[in-house]
Amino acid sequence: PLKDKQIDKPLIFNPVVSKIQSSDGDFRMAGARSIKYYPTANTGGGMNNDFAVFRLADIILMKAEAQLRGGAGNPVATLNYQSNGVSIRSRAGLADFASINLDDLLKERAREMAWEMWRRNDLIRFGKYLNARVPDKAVSQPFRKLFPIPKAELDRNDNLTQNDGY
Repeated sequence: PLKDKQIDKPLIFNPVVSKIQSSDGDFRMAGARSIKYYPTANTGGGMNNDFAVFRLADIILMKAEAQLRGGAGNPVATLNYQSNGVSIRSRAGLADFASINLDDLLKERAREMAWEMWRRNDLIRFGKYLNARVPDKAVSQPFRKLFPIPKAELDRNDNLTQNDGY
């Protein structure tokens, strides 16, 4: 079996993460792994492949969200849309949607858009960013929904004021 080169243990991952940090070598095996964009072989992780900015799956999920939030159309039909005979879910070996609500859509966005840097925006948009998350994550303060404006930008423009909390 493949081994982790740093601790010389077999690569057997445990999807359960019970703590955020640990010096224990087994901690390296905690958490699920995803290789969405495959690294170039024999480069130590270097990549020469492109990174998707927008994907058809994202557009489909956005359209279904707009429909769920009161737009015209059928969000289930939108989510089950097939391109070349394949839907978002059938591509992953899962059944197409029979029904959908906003909470389910947020979960689907988390799965489909993993590693694409949309989760923070999604949680803010769905009103869940300030909720406590596990493990060991406290409730976020409301001002955290906005980033601070960099000092250099504030110094350049007298019309700007720093976002509250920073």
